[in-house]
Amino acid sequence: MALEREGLVTSRPRRGYTVAAIDAESIRQLYQVREVLEALAARLAAEHMSSALLERLEELQALQEARYRDADLEASGDADLDFHRTLWLASGNGSLVHVLETFTGQVKLMMSSTRATVPSRHAQALQEHEELIEHFRSADAAGAEALMKRHIRESGTALYAHLMNLGDQER
Repeated sequence: MALEREGLVTSRPRRGYTVAAIDAESIRQLYQVREVLEALAARLAAEHMSSALLERLEELQALQEARYRDADLEASGDADLDFHRTLWLASGNGSLVHVLETFTGQVKLMMSSTRATVPSRHAQALQEHEELIEHFRSADAAGAEALMKRHIRESGTALYAHLMNLGDQER
């Protein structure tokens, strides 16, 4: 029942549960909400920024870049998620963290059930993370919020376009 509430499975009367179908439109809608929530998390994290937190973000960024250079997109994606999760936790808002974790579960389900990796987006996302770190370094909460909003919007747009293209290829 918890998985159903999180949108990961669908209940079918007298048939049990099946893995939820997540399509391009679901992802588009998910990223619209994620854009707002992650922007809030970035602003709150910037307001709570410490040297230890900044150091952790820099470590995760370096790890993600190294995995990307090694062409290990799965490990790079894991480091990306750790970077974002670190910001969520730094926001100090437990409700926000809970909602974003739920969204992440839905995105991971979609990624594992489709061929939905967008390699062309990785390099730009890494650059955007570098820019985010600069906003955090200078305690620019408004700049971090605006950049995170753009970062998530562009990631969602690229993923949506990729899924639509996959759908076209299967027709």
